[in-house]
Amino acid sequence: MSQFFKLFEDEVLQWAEKLQFIRTVFDIWTDVQRKWIYLEGIFFGPSDIKTQLPNEYTRFSSINNEFIQLMKQVGNKPRILDVIQQQNLQKSLERTADQLSKVQKALGDYLELQRQAFARFYFVGDPDLLEIIGNSKDVRNVMKHFPKMYAGICALTAEDEWDTVTGMVSKEGEVVRFNK
Repeated sequence: MSQFFKLFEDEVLQWAEKLQFIRTVFDIWTDVQRKWIYLEGIFFGPSDIKTQLPNEYTRFSSINNEFIQLMKQVGNKPRILDVIQQQNLQKSLERTADQLSKVQKALGDYLELQRQAFARFYFVGDPDLLEIIGNSKDVRNVMKHFPKMYAGICALTAEDEWDTVTGMVSKEGEVVRFNK
């Protein structure tokens, strides 16, 4: 609205375009980082999900390498104007976001199959279900999720270093022993 705007119009429009591009890149980047952090904890965490979903693990490993390489390149450029000058930055981030979405969808489909196989899994969220599946051989790690799946069970009792489950425990402390 200033009468002097015409003097700076070209420069202002260039900056407006740059800032809009930066905003677009940051929006995509934030989405990529959010998905990457979630999936990185799943595929590189302590669970054995990578053996149960080998194709998605391989795909995520490839994405992970690309993303880390991009982060190293960006880490060497502390100024945002230098970062946005990188060739195909937006396309690269969009492609990475798309690939991460595909991995996340495949993971979601896998979790849905697990829920269909055992309906009690519908009572736990995805992170808890991944922990249950990833630690299925260690009853003590799975046991903390029992109250979410079973209203009356909060723990189990066992013998022989947890090789044999001998009973169940309610939240009130009542113990029901198994005969067999």
